[in-house]
Amino acid sequence: LRHRPDDGVINDVALSDDGRSVTTVAILPSGEQSMMGLFKVPSGEEMIGHKDELATDVAFAFGDQFIAAWAGQSTLRLVRRSDLTTVYERAMPDFVAQLRFDLAGRAVRYLNDRGVVYTEDVAMVFDRPIAAGDADGDGLSLRLDPSARVLAKVGGERIYVRDTATGRPLIAPVGWSGTGAATAFSADGRRLALAGGDKITIVDLARREVSARLKLTGNGGQGAQALAFSPDGRTLAVSRDGESGRVELWDLEQRSVRATTGHGAGYLAFRPDGRLLMTGDPFQLIDPATGATRPLAPGTGQLDGPFAVSPDGRQVVFAGPDRLTLWDGDVRTRIAQFSAVPGSEAAVLAWSPDGRTIASYEKGMRVQLWDVPSRQPLGIVFDGKQRLDEVGDGWVAFSADGTKLHTAALDGTVRVHDVDERHVAATVCARAGRTLTAAEWSRHLPGVEPFTLCRSEESAARESTSGSERRSGR
Repeated sequence: LRHRPDDGVINDVALSDDGRSVTTVAILPSGEQSMMGLFKVPSGEEMIGHKDELATDVAFAFGDQFIAAWAGQSTLRLVRRSDLTTVYERAMPDFVAQLRFDLAGRAVRYLNDRGVVYTEDVAMVFDRPIAAGDADGDGLSLRLDPSARVLAKVGGERIYVRDTATGRPLIAPVGWSGTGAATAFSADGRRLALAGGDKITIVDLARREVSARLKLTGNGGQGAQALAFSPDGRTLAVSRDGESGRVELWDLEQRSVRATTGHGAGYLAFRPDGRLLMTGDPFQLIDPATGATRPLAPGTGQLDGPFAVSPDGRQVVFAGPDRLTLWDGDVRTRIAQFSAVPGSEAAVLAWSPDGRTIASYEKGMRVQLWDVPSRQPLGIVFDGKQRLDEVGDGWVAFSADGTKLHTAALDGTVRVHDVDERHVAATVCARAGRTLTAAEWSRHLPGVEPFTLCRSEESAARESTSGSERRSGR
């Protein structure tokens, strides 16, 4: 290998399964960092070199698609072989004696020095970013349509619209300049509003063509910072940027402003019945019919952050430091409070179609699910794998049937997470290979009456056959 002495002392080396590459990890003189290298076989020519946190061991993973680097008891990293980009990073809770890769299960398993095997789900590393405007970098903001089939992304000079399944553009990029850029999908997902500078473009997604163009008037420095379609699609709420910005209600048939009200806000959302428009940052209640603002109830002064309205319009969830708060559909009465992780704050919120689950994409790297009826957290969808620093940096949306959760980040990565409880339970049981013992049940679920968590393959097959016979009328 053509290894330079300045790149440190090689500590570990691995040969790819196809025998065409060798990867190395070398400890740099500081002893605090390591250099990962990828070399051609048989020439020994270095293809890529990458400096990172300290790692002592290295191995090819998952059919040579990735390279794993780790150190006894520190952080496990998976990097993409093609460019050595880190796609997974996780602090390991224990010493690693051996590490193996389950391609079929898309999991990493490692053994400690006491005979305990740990399993890490790394399915997300197989998701590939959707190229949503590389010329503009990572972009400024993005949004998924209600069914998570379309991604709209605001870049530095253009707004891109792509199919989330294929990554292909649905329309030509829409250029913009000036201040203020925003996007909004209609409730039925058939139209998309794109605001940039002093223009708003309405796109018919079914026909993949521009159906209307609106010209914003007034101060050229006041673009649109937020948009929202009314449920019937006849009105577009436009929040103007700048200190003197206000909220405009546009009649889309007449293509003109029919009312100007309130103060410019960072978030806009209509209640599903169309009788109330809510804004966040600052929080306001607006009557869409007249444009008049409504008085706020006591205790709503702190509701400045992101919010989401339930599908039936009867509840609204608001994000705040260390908590989520649930209010009635008129935002007059606080119903409940969800205690979040200390120091956390949700930047994006979404309701499941049945209104029983809330997804919160927190600033940092965490997406959590919350059970509305019990007011309890259901668990973390993922943590530490897709960073979100500010509102607009990412988006989260449930599929139409509620069995999938889609997340999107500014690098263009759209990930799909299975949140169907039956599928998740089956996956967990398959990994565990058995149900809980009586002792384990007592330790992990004290006070809960035991029931069968994981069925054997035979009982599952019998139940499946019985269900098929019932459905066929036998």
